[in-house]
Amino acid sequence: MKIIRYIYIVCFVFGITHNAVAQKRSDSKEIVGFGCGFAGVPSKAVKSMAKLLQEDSYSRLRKKLFKGNLAEQYLAVLFCEELQERNQIVLTMEEMEQIAEMYNSAKSIFICSGCTVLESRNIATLLKSKKADATLEFGSGARAWVARALDNAY
Repeated sequence: MKIIRYIYIVCFVFGITHNAVAQKRSDSKEIVGFGCGFAGVPSKAVKSMAKLLQEDSYSRLRKKLFKGNLAEQYLAVLFCEELQERNQIVLTMEEMEQIAEMYNSAKSIFICSGCTVLESRNIATLLKSKKADATLEFGSGARAWVARALDNAY
């Protein structure tokens, strides 16, 4: 009986530690997440991009393709593609080249969901995901969030 109690205690402590680490990391600017941590708040990169959208600052949003951290660059690609599709911006050749480079990138970003999920995902794989499925759900969910954010901005 003591062994079972010991196993429960170890599992409980491990679970609390794991949750605390995931929540601490979700404060990083290098993470993309729409409901991170115990409270389910957006990551810093998501908040930053949403603020630029609220300020109607498409020029600053476009600059994130080049100057932002990887999480912001990923979101900037999604915003720029959606804005161009809606005929609200016309991308320059340099911007299109940067977007193409991101589609072929071997770099990864962290994504978060809740207080326990913190995973590294390849940027190119996320960008190429158009449909929700078990492995690429986050990429298509991010596109849906961008579309909703643009719809709500007007």
